[in-house]
Amino acid sequence: CSNRGFTRVPQDLPTTTTSLDLRGNSITTLSQSDFSRYAHLQILRLGENQISIIDNGIFDDLPSLTELSLGNQLTNVPFNLPTTITSLGLYGNALRSVSQSVSRYRSLERLDLSENQISRINDGAFQYLTNLTVL
Repeated sequence: CSNRGFTRVPQDLPTTTTSLDLRGNSITTLSQSDFSRYAHLQILRLGENQISIIDNGIFDDLPSLTELSLGNQLTNVPFNLPTTITSLGLYGNALRSVSQSVSRYRSLERLDLSENQISRINDGAFQYLTNLTVL
């Protein structure tokens, strides 16, 4: 589904989908119901869109999600990601700081913050990320 000109998350894919690559589309907003039918997703790639708004609770229905890439136009690290996340790509956004909220994702092994505008990393931002091997 990459580079197909989608402006929204398609809702006509099999509900058993485990990997969804929506890179390079024209998605600007992620609404809470966008992924509710895809409870089996393990890998979700949303980079290279124009996403600047992510509704709270959008990932609540994705208990198996382990890999998420959100290289877009975000100004903050998203909250309420599943604790199952082991790989988080936040490259190419407009992040200016990294707060302690990142440390809540204790399963993280890889965190990509490249190509941002980060000028501040708060104390304790990576404190509990004992599994982190790639930053």
